Amino acid sequence: MNGFIKILFAAIVSLVVVTPAFPGPVILDENLQKISLGLHLEYMEDPGGKISIQDITAGRRGYRWTRSDDKYPGFGYTDSAYWVRLTPENRTKAAMEYYLEVAYPFLDSIRLYVPEHNAFRMIEAGFNRPFRERPYKHYNFVFPLTIQARASDTVYLRFQTRSSMHMPLYIWSPAAFRDYNYLVSIFLWMFYGIMMIMAVYNFFIFLSIRDRAYVFYILYIISFGLFLMSLQGIAYQYLWPNATWWAWMSIPFFVGIVNFSIVRFAMRYINVWQYIKTTFDRSMVLLLGFMAYSGIALSVLSLFWHNFAFGAAASAIITCFNVTVGSVLVVMGIARYRSRETWFFAAGFLICMIFCIMYAFMELNIITQLPLDTIGLHIGGVINVSLLSFALADKINVMRRDLLDLNRHLEKKLKRCNKSHLKGVDVDEKVSMLKNLMEVDKIYRDEELPMKILAYEMSMTVHQLSELLNNKLNTSFNNFINGYRVEEAKELLLNNPERSVSSIASDVGFGSITNFFRIFKKLTGFTPKEFRARGMTADVGPI
Repeated sequence: MNGFIKILFAAIVSLVVVTPAFPGPVILDENLQKISLGLHLEYMEDPGGKISIQDITAGRRGYRWTRSDDKYPGFGYTDSAYWVRLTPENRTKAAMEYYLEVAYPFLDSIRLYVPEHNAFRMIEAGFNRPFRERPYKHYNFVFPLTIQARASDTVYLRFQTRSSMHMPLYIWSPAAFRDYNYLVSIFLWMFYGIMMIMAVYNFFIFLSIRDRAYVFYILYIISFGLFLMSLQGIAYQYLWPNATWWAWMSIPFFVGIVNFSIVRFAMRYINVWQYIKTTFDRSMVLLLGFMAYSGIALSVLSLFWHNFAFGAAASAIITCFNVTVGSVLVVMGIARYRSRETWFFAAGFLICMIFCIMYAFMELNIITQLPLDTIGLHIGGVINVSLLSFALADKINVMRRDLLDLNRHLEKKLKRCNKSHLKGVDVDEKVSMLKNLMEVDKIYRDEELPMKILAYEMSMTVHQLSELLNNKLNTSFNNFINGYRVEEAKELLLNNPERSVSSIASDVGFGSITNFFRIFKKLTGFTPKEFRARGMTADVGPI
């Protein structure tokens, strides 16, 4: 038994001894297309940022390297510098050219150290350097390198940044990289072309209908497009290649504009004020509006302070608040009011919001880099803009249908007016007769007074009396009769305090005390008892 344990222990020791200290080389051969380097490298944290390449290669200190077990290494927001080393190995019979890509555009400083003549040649890039100084003109950081036949070179990279620390590294063959970049460029410029077309299209609609919701929507499209261009580094490549300060600060600035424009668009499009029923509703709407203006104010302040960290943090907080409060209002609009506009708005932002949240989690290193990366934001943006444009078009169609219904109603009303039953009737005489029946004969006291009896007393048909009340006196039969009943009830309540409310209701023509209370409060704003107690009359009467 002791012999078996000794053999097992020796086997384990031998495995530990023969295990390589750092990962094997990255094999480059004739079939090279693209290699993800996340599992082929080692990294080392440099908290003070003072370690040099000479310190590392001279072996003056026992630096502790860690083998990467992430396909997309990332460390979130950190003040430390990070070193990375990897070993490409050319197994072909000729020198080979390859591209080393750092597929994350927001890194302040990248230093690549390539062995050359028993020393190291440094190639420097980063977001704090003018775009023209990049070794390869691309929105990501690309380093064209050459490795000799049947040779292996250990290269070192040093990263330091004020943004989130991500190091998605790839080795490409030049042809594969150009083909991939060509396809991605087609997709990206299709996206930005769609955004530009949507902005111009909605601008012409705004000129036609003058709805201010379109102003905020157009501002949202433009600012969201510029935000994505800045986020991916394309704006730095094409729009402001020498403005390193603005390349950083444009991101929180456009986030503030996006927040402001989409919130103001939502408030205008959904018309949130019409759904305010409680103090909570009003508080949520006011808070959302305040956060929208606060976001843009903080973004502008970050420009004056030249502080990216402040602008990014403020933008993130404002965005979280807007998403939270906006979600509450959307849920209320759908669940409580069944708002058609709210359904459209929620659908338009659902997919885009999912991609935004996932991207934020990647920046905070909560999840590893997504396969879609920022492309997911572009896909969500296209879906979002398309659905919101459809929502605005639907709102125009709804308004058009309502207008058609109104026109039909007016046409029917005009037809009824053209077929007036009062032709040949002395309207003034009939109105005087009607007042006399009410004020002198007090015919309204008959609680079962039907319209046909009143029409008979006035020597009119029911249709003629109805048209007289509706079109000439702007009232209905029931409102007309009840107005006189309530007017007399008010006098009786004040002048006869000893009488009961029910007896007064019966005297003026109300057969039901419940109806009397309901109609009296509707016309005066008070119950009969409150009216008597206040000793006042309401400014309500018949004609």
